[in-house]
Amino acid sequence: MKFRPIILLLVAWAVIAPAGGGWAGEQDEARRAYQAGEVVALGQILKRVTGAYECRVLAVELHRARSSGSRKRWVYSVKAMTRQGHILMFKLDGMTMKFLSIAGRGADAARRKP
Repeated sequence: MKFRPIILLLVAWAVIAPAGGGWAGEQDEARRAYQAGEVVALGQILKRVTGAYECRVLAVELHRARSSGSRKRWVYSVKAMTRQGHILMFKLDGMTMKFLSIAGRGADAARRKP
Protein backbone atom coordinates (compact mmCIF):
# COMPACT_ATOMS: atom_id res chain seq x y z
CA MET A 1 0.00 0.00 0.00
CA LYS A 2 1.41 3.38 -1.00
CA PHE A 3 0.87 6.38 1.29
CA ARG A 4 0.70 9.89 0.00
CA PRO A 5 2.88 12.50 1.79
CA ILE A 6 -0.14 14.64 2.71
CA ILE A 7 -1.72 11.72 4.58
CA LEU A 8 1.50 11.22 6.52
CA LEU A 9 1.58 14.91 7.40
CA LEU A 10 -1.98 14.78 8.68
CA VAL A 11 -1.28 11.69 10.77
CA ALA A 12 1.88 13.26 12.19
CA TRP A 13 -0.03 16.41 13.07
CA ALA A 14 -2.76 14.41 14.82
CA VAL A 15 -0.15 12.62 16.93
CA ILE A 16 1.90 15.64 17.96
CA ALA A 17 -0.83 18.32 18.20
CA PRO A 18 -1.85 18.98 21.80
CA ALA A 19 -5.44 18.13 22.72
CA GLY A 20 -7.50 21.30 22.44
CA GLY A 21 -4.29 23.02 21.41
CA GLY A 22 -3.60 26.42 19.96
CA TRP A 23 -4.68 25.57 16.43
CA ALA A 24 -8.35 26.10 17.25
CA GLY A 25 -7.53 29.63 18.40
CA GLU A 26 -5.50 30.28 15.27
CA GLN A 27 -8.36 29.04 13.09
CA ASP A 28 -10.78 31.33 14.90
CA GLU A 29 -8.41 34.26 14.42
CA ALA A 30 -8.06 33.49 10.70
CA ARG A 31 -11.83 33.19 10.34
CA ARG A 32 -12.34 36.55 12.05
CA ALA A 33 -9.73 38.15 9.76
CA TYR A 34 -11.56 36.78 6.70
CA GLN A 35 -14.97 37.91 7.97
CA ALA A 36 -13.57 41.37 8.71
CA GLY A 37 -12.21 41.62 5.15
CA GLU A 38 -8.57 41.63 6.31
CA VAL A 39 -7.61 38.58 4.20
CA VAL A 40 -8.81 36.90 1.02
CA ALA A 41 -10.21 33.37 1.08
CA LEU A 42 -7.82 30.43 1.05
CA GLY A 43 -9.27 29.28 -2.28
CA GLN A 44 -8.15 32.52 -3.91
CA ILE A 45 -4.61 32.04 -2.60
CA LEU A 46 -4.52 28.47 -3.92
CA LYS A 47 -5.71 29.62 -7.36
CA ARG A 48 -3.12 32.42 -7.36
CA VAL A 49 -0.22 30.05 -6.61
CA THR A 50 -1.28 27.21 -8.92
CA GLY A 51 -2.24 29.67 -11.64
CA ALA A 52 1.24 31.18 -11.62
CA TYR A 53 3.26 28.00 -11.02
CA GLU A 54 2.94 24.38 -12.08
CA CYS A 55 2.87 22.83 -8.63
CA ARG A 56 0.81 20.97 -6.07
CA VAL A 57 0.15 22.75 -2.77
CA LEU A 58 1.25 20.73 0.25
CA ALA A 59 0.63 23.12 3.14
CA VAL A 60 -0.65 26.62 3.87
CA GLU A 61 -0.23 28.78 6.93
CA LEU A 62 -1.74 32.19 7.68
CA HIS A 63 0.12 34.39 10.13
CA ARG A 64 0.77 37.98 11.09
CA ALA A 65 4.05 39.50 9.93
CA ARG A 66 5.52 42.86 10.75
CA SER A 67 5.56 45.19 7.78
CA SER A 68 6.87 48.72 7.49
CA GLY A 69 6.47 50.61 10.74
CA SER A 70 4.67 48.90 13.59
CA ARG A 71 1.73 47.69 11.51
CA LYS A 72 1.34 43.94 11.13
CA ARG A 73 -0.14 42.40 7.99
CA TRP A 74 -1.50 38.97 7.27
CA VAL A 75 0.77 36.71 5.22
CA TYR A 76 -0.01 33.34 3.66
CA SER A 77 2.97 30.96 3.63
CA VAL A 78 2.51 28.25 1.02
CA LYS A 79 4.61 25.12 0.58
CA ALA A 80 4.29 23.42 -2.82
CA MET A 81 5.95 20.72 -4.87
CA THR A 82 6.79 20.96 -8.58
CA ARG A 83 6.40 18.11 -11.08
CA GLN A 84 10.12 17.53 -10.76
CA GLY A 85 9.76 17.02 -7.00
CA HIS A 86 11.30 20.32 -5.95
CA ILE A 87 9.85 22.11 -2.93
CA LEU A 88 8.88 25.76 -3.35
CA MET A 89 8.01 28.19 -0.56
CA PHE A 90 5.82 31.19 -1.30
CA LYS A 91 4.84 34.12 0.88
CA LEU A 92 1.82 36.14 -0.29
CA ASP A 93 0.20 39.23 1.13
CA GLY A 94 -3.06 38.10 2.72
CA MET A 95 -5.08 40.97 1.27
CA THR A 96 -3.55 41.78 -2.11
CA MET A 97 -2.32 38.24 -2.98
CA LYS A 98 0.97 39.81 -4.11
CA PHE A 99 3.92 37.43 -4.04
CA LEU A 100 6.24 38.72 -1.32
CA SER A 101 8.86 36.01 -1.74
CA ILE A 102 9.43 32.83 -3.71
CA ALA A 103 12.13 30.37 -2.70
CA GLY A 104 13.19 26.95 -3.82
CA ARG A 105 15.02 25.10 -6.53
CA GLY A 106 13.23 25.04 -9.86
CA ALA A 107 10.97 28.05 -9.25
CA ASP A 108 11.78 29.62 -12.62
CA ALA A 109 11.17 26.36 -14.49
CA ALA A 110 7.81 25.87 -12.70
CA ARG A 111 6.54 29.34 -13.56
CA ARG A 112 3.63 29.19 -15.98
CA LYS A 113 4.07 31.06 -19.24
CA PRO A 114 1.55 33.91 -19.80
